[in-house]
Amino acid sequence: MNIGILTTAKCSGPCPHCSARKWMDANKGYEFTIAQLCRFVNSTRRSGYQFSRLVLSGGEPLLWSNLVEGVTILHGSKLFGEIAMHTNLAAPNADELITAVLPYVTLRISRYDWNEDLVAKACAKFELPKPRKKSHYPMPTAPQPASLPAICQCKRLNVFGDRVDICSPYRTIGIDTETAGVSTGMSVNYLDRLDEDRRTSQPTCAMCVANPKVVGTARGMGRVIRFGRNVREFVRKAI
Repeated sequence: MNIGILTTAKCSGPCPHCSARKWMDANKGYEFTIAQLCRFVNSTRRSGYQFSRLVLSGGEPLLWSNLVEGVTILHGSKLFGEIAMHTNLAAPNADELITAVLPYVTLRISRYDWNEDLVAKACAKFELPKPRKKSHYPMPTAPQPASLPAICQCKRLNVFGDRVDICSPYRTIGIDTETAGVSTGMSVNYLDRLDEDRRTSQPTCAMCVANPKVVGTARGMGRVIRFGRNVREFVRKAI
């Protein structure tokens, strides 16, 4: 099982169609604190949980003021088979931070038109493979609601502050919806209080980008984009 931490709502990337933009705008100033991280680690250890992968996301994790200390604690806990970090490399002291965490973290670099130079320099300096370029398209504003239960392609739990969500808080594409999952407070045996059956039965699941039963279109960047088979085709295939 994988789990993620929403580290910060800060991001300096100029991506107008970012799926996390609404979440970041609604949570300006949010940062995952060291106290919250320690409660997460302690609750996970006392519960006897082990996760194959932990993913640091946001926002931009390189702008998380607790990054180095947080990675040190997570790595030292030995509760996670892999610690991965999504990053666009846009941070004032990116090289310093990457140097500090790279021994313990797998970087998942997001490459776009606007950060080509940052990606090229980082890959050369740290001897990293150059990632495939990503595309940004606007989220559909009028998707066709799908029947429930959904087919969920997003199996990762997410830690947001002092709670654990069964689904990402910014995964849904409904304009006025909250998280598609259920949440529980951070304490011992937190997984026991999450109902896996409810992952695919929330009202917002009927309009979620991670549900291939949903079909919709959006016009952006000179193209009409159709999604509905899987998330990867949504961001790659132009019709």
